[in-house]
Amino acid sequence: CSDSPCKHGICHDSTGGYHCSCTSGYTGKNCDSAIKCSDNPCLSGSCRDTSGGYQCDCRPGFAGKNCERAAKCSDTPCKKGTCRDTAGGYQCSCPPGYAGKNCDRVATCSDGPCREGTCRDTGTSYTCTCSPGYAGTNCDRGAKCSDSPCRNGVCKDTSTGYRCACSQGFAGTNCGRGEQTVLFCKI
Repeated sequence: CSDSPCKHGICHDSTGGYHCSCTSGYTGKNCDSAIKCSDNPCLSGSCRDTSGGYQCDCRPGFAGKNCERAAKCSDTPCKKGTCRDTAGGYQCSCPPGYAGKNCDRVATCSDGPCREGTCRDTGTSYTCTCSPGYAGTNCDRGAKCSDSPCRNGVCKDTSTGYRCACSQGFAGTNCGRGEQTVLFCKI
């Protein structure tokens, strides 16, 4: 080891010679060969050769120089959402409009985003039509009068949501159903 044979590593004297412990990104007896993608260094991801060696692009759920460990929130895996560490790694909570393990893709109806309503794909996203009594982008909260739910009536907020007082001739939770009026005439 007195000649410092290890170019990118630490030298250890051993019986009959020496042994090098290479720093990350280098290999070979003297740690003088930069690891390239042909060496398959990325355990759970894809590899890109760079001028200084290689770069791993880890699959969702993995992190580290060689994608060798489960990702944690400190690795900032959630692209658009909020992260929570779990026993097996992490979990992302995606905001409305995003989906996927890392909240990295635009949500569609196949993701089931509309909790209390029907979904319609728009090509680049989706829209929810909420069931009576529900509101919000994903129909995930109780409606209030500020959401203007009463079509043909007057709205009154209640402790559980709202109540519509329908105008004459209308009925239903949101006063959306017309009623027939039957008049009897005396002859």
